[in-house]
Amino acid sequence: MLKIQGMLEEEQEIAVKRLSKNSSQGHVEFKNEVLFISKLQHRNLVKILGCCIEGDEKLLVYEYMLNKSLDSFIFAFQHYQGNCTRLVYLHRDSRLRIIHRDLKASNILLDQDMNPKISDFGLARSFGGNETQANKQRVVGTYGYMSPEYALDGLFSIVRCI
Repeated sequence: MLKIQGMLEEEQEIAVKRLSKNSSQGHVEFKNEVLFISKLQHRNLVKILGCCIEGDEKLLVYEYMLNKSLDSFIFAFQHYQGNCTRLVYLHRDSRLRIIHRDLKASNILLDQDMNPKISDFGLARSFGGNETQANKQRVVGTYGYMSPEYALDGLFSIVRCI
C-alpha cells in the first residue's frame, strides 16, 4: 500500500491510498471499505472523497490528515479515550453496527487539531444487535491487535468506555 499526499483543484488537500497489485486486500475488501465509510459519514471517521477500480488498480481518495496516524503519537491518553468513544459509536450507536477487525494505531489518523479519526474499513463487518459471534472459519484482522476471544473463538462484544 502506498499513501500519497496531493491537492485537488479546489485547493483541498487529499491523501491517496493506492493498493499494490500484490495486496492481500482484494476487490471485495476494497468495495467493503468504500461502502462502510460512505454509509457511516461521521465526523470522527475519515472522509472518503473518491475511489477508483480499474483492472488491478485500486485507489482511495481521503481527506488529508495533517498529523498522519496515531502510531506516531502513542503517548496521549486522550487519544485512547477518544477512540473508545468512536468504537462505541461503531458498535452501539450507529445505524449500521460495525466490528472494525483491524483497529490499530496506524489506522487512526490525526487531523490538524490532533483529533483522532478511524480509517481503513477494508476488513470491517456489520452485525446485528444480538450477534456476538463471527464466522469461526473466517476470523480476519491483524492478530496482534485482536482480542483473544475474537482471535480464538470468533467472539466479539460491544466496547464499554469508562
